Amino acid sequence: MNPLHREAGKLVTDHHRPLEIKLSPHVWETFLVECAATGVQTPTPKPTMVAPEPSQTIRPAKVATRTYIDIGTEVDQYLAALKAELLAVLHAGKRIRIE
Repeated sequence: MNPLHREAGKLVTDHHRPLEIKLSPHVWETFLVECAATGVQTPTPKPTMVAPEPSQTIRPAKVATRTYIDIGTEVDQYLAALKAELLAVLHAGKRIRIE
């Protein structure tokens, strides 16, 4: 079974959560021809609504511990704190909105 059939199988069998596999029109047509030749039934795509991903707003100025940055080590500290905050949001499964 080629990888394309494997991915289509995931789309068909994993109906408990929404999956989206994006194929170019050329690849999709080739896939349908291969399925027809091998007798594999292809699902009829149904229009679906995708729920928006949860997001969280990050305000980089609020991460700063000081109003001014005077030396290079303070730049490193600020960037490390901002990175930690951004990664925490991503690890929680949310998108980041920066204000």
